[in-house]
Amino acid sequence: MTTNSPAVARRVAEACRARGVDMLDAPVSGRPPTMTVMVGGDEAVFARYRPLLAAMAGNIFYVGGAGAGCTAKLVTQYLGYTNFIAALEGMLIGAKAGIDLGVLAQIVPLSAGASRTFDNIPRSVLPGSFTAGGTLDIVAKDLDLACGLAREVGAPAHLGLLAHDVLHRAQAQGWGEEGFPVAARILEAMAGAELRAPVADVAGYQAEDPRRGRT
Repeated sequence: MTTNSPAVARRVAEACRARGVDMLDAPVSGRPPTMTVMVGGDEAVFARYRPLLAAMAGNIFYVGGAGAGCTAKLVTQYLGYTNFIAALEGMLIGAKAGIDLGVLAQIVPLSAGASRTFDNIPRSVLPGSFTAGGTLDIVAKDLDLACGLAREVGAPAHLGLLAHDVLHRAQAQGWGEEGFPVAARILEAMAGAELRAPVADVAGYQAEDPRRGRT
């Protein structure tokens, strides 16, 4: 259920088959009991073990042969975290232009800029907590794997490489164990501006308390 390279998943599946062991690669997005599972492997094995997955997840997708689950997960990670970096840049344009970030953060979810990853900005970046989601190290690992997959299949990954550069710079600052939104500090330094606004001004969001996790 880890997020890994599809090539690694295929090698593990082959080693398992040689020993008479069934193997599914089934990385996840979200948390139980509503999380999404993306499954690769033999379809008959998937059908047999689907009830086990259903005990953990609300959305279960069979994607294809060995490694296909990892491929699907890396695509979703690529989409999410390149989007997050783009969203930070957009907000910094607004900050440098002098508009109210609290108002802008209410506009974006109702516009073409809406996305689940954008929601980490009012939830975690504007209050300066940087605690939402997985750690910077995990997100950087996943994005690196996604860019590697793009090279393997001959697909463009220009945005991913730029986003990974930002994440790598944040890792070089020693922030790897912090929440991935801390990467905002790299772009803030480049822009010479901070993305801060009173969270009370952003409808529908509350600041995260690092002592209690999500609120």
